[in-house]
Amino acid sequence: MNCSFTDEKESVDTTRVEKGETRLYDDYPAVREVVDIGSRFAGGNGTENDPYQISNVSQLQDMNLDLRANYTLVNDIDASETKHWNDGEGFITIANDYTRISYIFSGSLNGNRYNITNLYINRSSDNCIGLFGLIRNHGHISNVTLIDYKINGWDIVGGMVGLNLGIVDNCTLIGNVSGYSSIGGIVGENIGGTVRNCNVKGNVSGSWYTGGLVGSNRGTVSSCNAKCIVSGSTYVGGLVGLNDDMVKNCWVQGSVSGSPFVGGLVGLNDGMVQNCWATSCVHGSSNIGGLVGKNYQDFANRVSNSFYCINYTEVNNKKYITPHGIYGEQFEDWMDNGKSLDIDDYLSKIPGTNNYKISNVSDMKKMLPFADLSGYSFKQTADIDLSSDTGFYIPIFQGEYDGNGHTISYLETTYFQNDNVGMFGIVYKNGSIENVTFINGHIFGNLGIGLLVGFNQGTVLKCSTNGKASGNRVGGLVGHNDGTVLNCNSKSDVIGNHYIGGLVGFNNGKVESCDTTGNVSGGWTVGGLMGYNLVTVEECYSTGNVNGNYSIGGLVGENYGSLNNCYTTGNVTGLGDVGGLLGYNEDDGRVSNCYAIGFVNGDYSVGGFVGENTGGTVTNCYATGLVSGDVDVGGFVGDGWDGVVENCFYDMETVNISCNRGTGRTTIEMMTKSTFTDAGWDFDSIWTINEYIEPPHLQWEKRPIIKADDSDNDSYPDIVDDFPFDPSASIDTDNDGSPDEWNPEMNSTNSTTGLHLDAFPNDPAASIDSDGDGMPDSWNPGMDRNDSTSDPPLELDPFPHIKENTVPGGEDIDNTTDDSSNIWILVTLGTSVLVIILLLIVLIITRKRRSARKEEADEDKEDLGRVKPND
Repeated sequence: MNCSFTDEKESVDTTRVEKGETRLYDDYPAVREVVDIGSRFAGGNGTENDPYQISNVSQLQDMNLDLRANYTLVNDIDASETKHWNDGEGFITIANDYTRISYIFSGSLNGNRYNITNLYINRSSDNCIGLFGLIRNHGHISNVTLIDYKINGWDIVGGMVGLNLGIVDNCTLIGNVSGYSSIGGIVGENIGGTVRNCNVKGNVSGSWYTGGLVGSNRGTVSSCNAKCIVSGSTYVGGLVGLNDDMVKNCWVQGSVSGSPFVGGLVGLNDGMVQNCWATSCVHGSSNIGGLVGKNYQDFANRVSNSFYCINYTEVNNKKYITPHGIYGEQFEDWMDNGKSLDIDDYLSKIPGTNNYKISNVSDMKKMLPFADLSGYSFKQTADIDLSSDTGFYIPIFQGEYDGNGHTISYLETTYFQNDNVGMFGIVYKNGSIENVTFINGHIFGNLGIGLLVGFNQGTVLKCSTNGKASGNRVGGLVGHNDGTVLNCNSKSDVIGNHYIGGLVGFNNGKVESCDTTGNVSGGWTVGGLMGYNLVTVEECYSTGNVNGNYSIGGLVGENYGSLNNCYTTGNVTGLGDVGGLLGYNEDDGRVSNCYAIGFVNGDYSVGGFVGENTGGTVTNCYATGLVSGDVDVGGFVGDGWDGVVENCFYDMETVNISCNRGTGRTTIEMMTKSTFTDAGWDFDSIWTINEYIEPPHLQWEKRPIIKADDSDNDSYPDIVDDFPFDPSASIDTDNDGSPDEWNPEMNSTNSTTGLHLDAFPNDPAASIDSDGDGMPDSWNPGMDRNDSTSDPPLELDPFPHIKENTVPGGEDIDNTTDDSSNIWILVTLGTSVLVIILLLIVLIITRKRRSARKEEADEDKEDLGRVKPND
């Protein structure tokens, strides 16, 4: 309301009148003597029992003489001449000085059903324009008929009254009203007043708050109707542009057009609508409805027993279903039965239950008039295919719907101009949807878009979806959640501009034990599970890929609530505030016992777990995915150093980026239970781990318990066993192939691969020191003194088996012996004795052979000196 007035003491108003002009003066006795008000009218004295009588348009104008008096018409009045009054501005609105309470009409006018025709007012820069400008709370206009009127003003303009605080009753108007804001066929703005039993026909045009009967209503409108062409910009209705109080027992026919918030009956409803109907054609850009363009704030019970007929109404030139639409047969039955329907005339109960059976599309259509009433229960008894009913959905639901494990498939609904669209558009606080499987659905809309539920105030339990959803505040299951979502999942692809989630777009309720596997993309505040969270999310996960521009998270885009015991595995890509689990965590955001293992890529504020943590708290969480970015990039947190991060870890081998929030650990350490128990993590009731196979996971996941491979059964898993096929040893610190020590109760005799202990366990260049003097017998294969990591470097032992005089020059550095040295000495002595014995044997044999040869030679000599008998 742009009109205002001062509450000054009322006075008796007197005028000095010239034809076509009224000049107002203060209450001075001298002036009162000059003008006799009663002489200006056809009769009467202005009292309730004897009102002033009006018989022509001049007398109608002279009502300004006394704004407290009572008036009555005594015949039809032709007001054609007003078109030429006041330099073309026409009739001066009665009680048009809204700055002073004295000039607000508090009397009465009874038109006696006489007609006032061709009234003309053209004051495009003035406010509170109509036959009357302002009527006080005890002012009363009744039985007045305006025909072929033309009234134009700026703000708060009505055919009968600009601003009404009183009563307008049983009036009929046929004509045109125009202005900018709060424009109505009968009343521009109704504040605490009553408009009843009135009807209007004609054209009403404005910009804001434009209605065929009332532009803006904060009072009561009852038993009225309008057959108008209504056009405006925002908040445009066939009967009321904006309703903030009560509209009941009304109906409209005609055409309504505008931009946002356009309804056949009411443009924007923040009050009550009861027992009303509409069959208007409606056009607009967003928030359009056959009955109501949009219900504001709390939806429940704001519109009751009120409908528009889908068959007779076009919404943007189509037979769209919008809230409170029902089909022709039921609409006609409702009208014929005194605005009453009995559900038992259309649906049957499942024997032995209170559940009404829903087995096909026809049953779902018959459910519409009863869907927004609490107390009714419906149960699906067969799969339902909606492929032949494009655009069908249930706009409002307040009962109980049990899908009973059956599917609803192939719903194709495109309402880019409307909010709160899903298989169930709005579910009230008392409503519940459970056990519904929704597959192959495509739903596209404006704001609050979900494949199953657009806006949820109730409970969604054990439901699943598969399909595609697009819009703002859009989710694969629920677009906007103010209620509870439990044990649900979505395999849907979701796309939009802002507040985009694989399960829920915007969460102001409770979400627990849910998961998503579809891909999610959007502009800002985008998450694999949900885009924006204000309350509680527990035991949920997301595995799909997520990409967008700003505030992009694998699980949640922006968090101002609580995330507990959740995880995500999908890859996340964005520009700024990009995190494996969470894009942006605000002051009140609390995250505990969660993990993220997907790849994360962005430009700035990029973290393996959270992109930006501004004052939020993160405890007992970890991230293991690869992270890449340009500015403010971290293995755990990208940016937001004023936030709290406690007992959190990231894989520094995978990430390879240092982070001042969170502790870096090696890949093996991230799979070691003690890494986390040493930080106080709860492995009794929250966490569990398949040690040396993977990092910890949450107990509610109920993954199978798996032990790491231990090929040699030495209690050291292969992944940490340097000798996985030899039971005798496991640790080789310098990786030179020789163990640092034997496994418990093992020694060299148990080695299956010929291992020997490493005499230099921290130096890869050597491993054998036979005499234990600290000098290696030889270099390991491919090594030499230059590869020694000892300080000073190792030197080869020139006497590897003797501890005495082992240093060149004969210096004796160690005269002690050990068992191995003694054995070596004994072996050496034994070998020496054996060699000596062999030498003696060889010498004896040689000498014997020489003696024999000598004897043989001597015999030959003797034979030469003898004479043979035949010589």
